[in-house]
Amino acid sequence: MSEFFEKEAVSAERQQKLKSIVEALAGGASISSVKKDFHQLIKSADAVEVAAWSKR
Repeated sequence: MSEFFEKEAVSAERQQKLKSIVEALAGGASISSVKKDFHQLIKSADAVEVAAWSKR
């Protein structure tokens, strides 16, 4: 059961990171300036996690 809560906490943290990347882009940041952060975030995400992010 604790694994579920740990996964939720990590997912929420990763979702917040994605939100900050999107906000940076909306604020005028260049793609090249956030590309590394985005790659680090998304490379270990599976399709289910990305779909969950989009629904929150």
